Amino acid sequence: NDPQAGAETASGAYLAALSKINQVAGAGMLDFVNCFSLEKLVFDDEICGHVNHFIRDIEIKEDLPIKPFIDEVLTEQQICTMEHTLEYWPKELYMPGPMIDRTSWQQWEQFGSNTWQDRARNLIQESIDKYNKDPLEKNLDNELRKIMCDSNFDLDVLPAI
Repeated sequence: NDPQAGAETASGAYLAALSKINQVAGAGMLDFVNCFSLEKLVFDDEICGHVNHFIRDIEIKEDLPIKPFIDEVLTEQQICTMEHTLEYWPKELYMPGPMIDRTSWQQWEQFGSNTWQDRARNLIQESIDKYNKDPLEKNLDNELRKIMCDSNFDLDVLPAI
């Protein structure tokens, strides 16, 4: 897992989205799609969130008479605390999930200096801990195992789950 892999994922996802391709394979994949990383999958999910926000339809706001708005901006000399900004900014700004650390360097050190891999592993563990496995019927489980063993993978026993 390295920055190049993330950059390739992001640029590929944006290129696909801008080309109107609505399905892209490879989330979590590394080394020319020869191996898989759960940590990268979590990071790629965040990239997909960014991309989906970026390509969403533009919503025309009908509540904005432009002249009074401009007059208010010129009077106030700022836009951050204006009613319109306070209403729409939270909807328009994309705030990433917990995978992306938006703290300052000092805060990051204060909170334990977690790397992106640490954050990904924590999110993976949280997902595993929350997962409720539906029990598989024993006969179906046995049949699936038989199919896998008969598939000639040179495995006498399937790996433990």
